[in-house]
Amino acid sequence: MATTATAKPARQANAEQGDSTAHQRHPKASDRRRDPRFPYQTVVTLVRVQKEASFELRKCWTRDLSPGGARIMSLEPIEGRKVLLKFLLPKLGSKFIEAEICSHSVEQQTDIRNRQTSMYLYGVRFTSILDDPETCDRLL
Repeated sequence: MATTATAKPARQANAEQGDSTAHQRHPKASDRRRDPRFPYQTVVTLVRVQKEASFELRKCWTRDLSPGGARIMSLEPIEGRKVLLKFLLPKLGSKFIEAEICSHSVEQQTDIRNRQTSMYLYGVRFTSILDDPETCDRLL
C-alpha cells in the first residue's frame, strides 16, 4: 500500500511544531503594550500645534486608558502625529501629556436621532508629562 505525503505551507508546519515566529513578526497592538488598557471614558482637550504660534483645540473623549497610552475618540479627523492632551482627571491637575498617534480607524455609529455618524478612533502613546510653563513653550 502506497502512502502519499502532502506538503504543508511553512506557516502551518511551523505552527504545528510550536514555532511562533509568524506571530512575533506582526504582533497585535494589544501584544505590544506594556500595560493593559481599561475601559474609561472622560473628556480630553486635544491640542495640535500647527505652524509657528498657532494651534488647534479639539474636544475628544477616551474609550480606554492605561499608564502608557489611550484610545481617543473624535468627531473629526486629527491631522499629524504629535498632540498634547489634557485629561479630566483629578490627580493629573492642569498638566498636559505629550502623545504620539500610533494607530487610527473609523467607526460608524448611530446617534440618538438614528443618524449614521463617523467616530474617528486614535491609539496614542504617552511620551511625557508637561508642566504649564513647558506647555506654553511648546505652543508658542
